[in-house]
Amino acid sequence: MPTAAPALDNSQIVSLLLNWFDPKKRPLAFRERNGLSPWAILLSEVMAQQTQADRAAQKWSEFLECWPTPHEMAAAPRADIIAAWSGLGYNRRAVNLHRCAEAVVIEYDGNLPDSTAALEGLPGIGPYTARAVMAFAFNAPTMPVDTNIARVISRLLNRVLDRKEAQALADELVTQTGAPSATLTDAIMDLGATICTAKAANCGVCPLAQPCAYRAQVELNPFEAQDPAAKGAHRPMKQAAFNGSDRQVRGAIIRSLTTLSPMSEGELTQLHGDKTPQLLTALAKDGLIVSLDNNLWALP
Repeated sequence: MPTAAPALDNSQIVSLLLNWFDPKKRPLAFRERNGLSPWAILLSEVMAQQTQADRAAQKWSEFLECWPTPHEMAAAPRADIIAAWSGLGYNRRAVNLHRCAEAVVIEYDGNLPDSTAALEGLPGIGPYTARAVMAFAFNAPTMPVDTNIARVISRLLNRVLDRKEAQALADELVTQTGAPSATLTDAIMDLGATICTAKAANCGVCPLAQPCAYRAQVELNPFEAQDPAAKGAHRPMKQAAFNGSDRQVRGAIIRSLTTLSPMSEGELTQLHGDKTPQLLTALAKDGLIVSLDNNLWALP
């Protein structure tokens, strides 16, 4: 059984962070959320997953223009959503987004629910996205924990954390101090992205150096100190090569069917190689394409 995590001085940490944080230093896409609807924020969070923020931001504007509410998206053919998604990668997100819009219309009359549990019950919405919407759209006392946030907290404690522990400790920073959840989330993310990075902890300029247990351990014994963030649920993971992967071929098939649909299995195999038949079956199972008569394939 893991031992209990040592207590953090949450008030001190929040004070140091907010005094340091300047959102203008990293004017990131999606950061300006004033006046945005919960649906627009959900859309931005789904698009930003595993996609460069600037590229996602351009598509986000296009999606909001076409489908500004769940009602418009739910009423649209799924093929339109998939085609518009082209270029963002991980096309299953487009299918899940369409299914999510349908569920919001049916179950919540087109209004995004304002509870974490209800959001997690929607298609394609996991714990991180649900908490991001709660923090950024509803200013709820919770924090979406990404690798940056988990790394900062793990080093502050000098302790390996699993997902449940990291989430509980992040939420305590908000609930115990009453800090604005959106601002505090942005601040810790920025700290992890620019100073307390995966490659190196730049403690000399870190606003949390004084209360950080990992920094103290490094100063005490730099040769034996082990980075706790290198382990645990949020540790850095090596990503498989994209070129030649099934993911690359799946995306190419979707682009072909976006340009010219329907197409036969033979035509698609000639374009995309011998793996095409099995990938067509997998794409159909994911709801991205459909099988028609005469061995033809098309977007839904």
